[in-house]
Amino acid sequence: FGFPVKGLRHIDGYRFGLAQSLIDQGQPFRRVVRSSFTDDADTKHTDGDPFRGEYSVDPAYDVDQRAATLRVSDDLGWATLTSITGYVNFKRQWGADTDAGPFRQTDFVERDRINQVSQELRLSGAGERSDWLLGAFASRDRVEMTYDGALQDLFNTTTLTFSNQTSQSAAAFGNIEYRLVPTLSLVAGMRYTWEEKADVGATIDLVSRAPGSGLTMAPFGAPPIPLAVVDATIDDTNWSWKIGLNWKPDPTLLVYGSVSQGVKSGGFFSGVATNSGQLQPYGPETLIAYEAGVKQRLSSAGLSWSGSVFYYDYSDVQTFIRDTSGGLPIQRLGNVEEATIYGADLDAMWSPAALPGLDLTVGLGLLHTELGEFASSSGVTPKGNKLPDAPEVSFNLSAAYTADLGENLQAKVQVDGRYADDMFKDALNDPLIATQSYWLWNARASLFSGSDWEVAVWGKNLADERYVTQGVNNLPLGVGFRVYGAPRTWGVSFSKSFQ
Repeated sequence: FGFPVKGLRHIDGYRFGLAQSLIDQGQPFRRVVRSSFTDDADTKHTDGDPFRGEYSVDPAYDVDQRAATLRVSDDLGWATLTSITGYVNFKRQWGADTDAGPFRQTDFVERDRINQVSQELRLSGAGERSDWLLGAFASRDRVEMTYDGALQDLFNTTTLTFSNQTSQSAAAFGNIEYRLVPTLSLVAGMRYTWEEKADVGATIDLVSRAPGSGLTMAPFGAPPIPLAVVDATIDDTNWSWKIGLNWKPDPTLLVYGSVSQGVKSGGFFSGVATNSGQLQPYGPETLIAYEAGVKQRLSSAGLSWSGSVFYYDYSDVQTFIRDTSGGLPIQRLGNVEEATIYGADLDAMWSPAALPGLDLTVGLGLLHTELGEFASSSGVTPKGNKLPDAPEVSFNLSAAYTADLGENLQAKVQVDGRYADDMFKDALNDPLIATQSYWLWNARASLFSGSDWEVAVWGKNLADERYVTQGVNNLPLGVGFRVYGAPRTWGVSFSKSFQ
C-alpha cells in the first residue's frame, strides 16, 4: 500500500504484530495484549506478559441490560397450557486496541444496541402410553451497531462502520414419546421454521486526514467515501426433525439411538469491510446427526455413568474464513459446502457411601473433524482441514465435598479442572492463531442455607494458564491479534433468593 507499518515483531519467521483483547462475559473488560513490540520510539516490552501494553484506546467496557420473562401455566385437565413471554433490552460500549501499541492503527470503539421480544405457547399432556407436546413460537429482534475505527497512523484516516439488522421468525413444533411396549418407546419430533432477516450497513472512509487520506488515498477535504455497502434481505423456511428409540430394560438403565436434523439460520457479517462482497450474507447450515448411547445408575454403589458415540454430517457449515478480496484482510463467517464430525463421549459420577457428601465426576471426549474442499480469497483449500474450536481430546474432572453444619446451614468446597487439546481457530487452520493444549483449574468454597442464600469465595484459572480463544492474521498489513482467555481471577459472590 505504500505506507509505513509500525509495531511489528518476528515470530517463527513471520512479521506479525501481536495484540489481544478480552471480553470476559460477566466480568469487567480487560485488555489483553502481547506486549513484545517495537515502534518508532523504540519502546520494547520483553517480559512476555500478554496482559501488558501501551494502548491508544481506553479499554472501557460499559453494559446496560434489562430483561424480563413472564411464564403463565393453566391446567386444563386434559392438558397443560403454558405461555412464555420474553423481553431483552441490551446496550454496550467498548473499545479495543488490536495493534498492541501507542499508534492508532487498528483501534476502534464499538456501540451495540439489541432489542428482542419473543412469545411461545405450549400445550402438553400425558396419556397411558404417550407424552406429547405441541407449540408455536414467534420473535422479533433488532440489532444496531456502530464502529468508530482509528487508523490515522496506518491509513492516514478514520472510518465509520454501521449495521442495522432486523429479524423475524415464527415456528410450529410438536414432540411425542410413545411407549410401544413397557420397556421400549418411540420418540419423534418435528419443527417448521420461517425466518426473515434484513441488514442495512456500510464501512465508510471519512477521509479525515491530510495529505492524501484513507484507504482510497483520496485528497484531504474529499467527502466521505463508502468502501463497502449492504442493503439486503434474506428469508428461509426449513424443517427440523428427530426420530429415535429409548429402551429401558430396568428403571436404572437406558439404551437409546436417534437420527435428527437441525438447521442454523443464515445471517450477515457486520464488521469492518473494504469490499461490498465481504458483507454479503452467509447461508443456513444443516446438520444430520446420528447418535447412540447408554445411561446407567447403580444406586447401591453410588455410581452413575453414560457413554455415547455420534456421527455428524454437515451441509454448508458456517465457519470463520479469511477474506482478502478487499484492501483490508478480514476474518468473517462464511459457508463451507460440507463437513463431518464423529467421536465419543464418556462421563461418570461417583458418590461413595463410605464418604457422605463427597461427589467425584469425570468426563472424556474424543473428536475427529474434517472440512470439505472450499474456495477462499486465497485460493482453493483442499478437503481435510479441521473445524475451528474442535479439540481431538477433551477431559474434565471435579471433586466436591458438602458438609452439614446443622440448623439448615451447609458448607461446600469444590475443585474442578478442564483439559483441551490443540485447536485451530479458523477454517484455514492458520498456525499463527491456533492454541496449544491447556488445563484450566478452578476452585470454590461456599456457605449456604438451602436455596435461600449463599456466600462464596472462588478462583478461576488458578494456574494462570495462557490460552488463545480466537485471533486474526493480517500479515498483508504486518499486524494481527490473538484473544486470550481470562488470567487468574479471584472473587467473592453473594446470592439471595426471594420467594
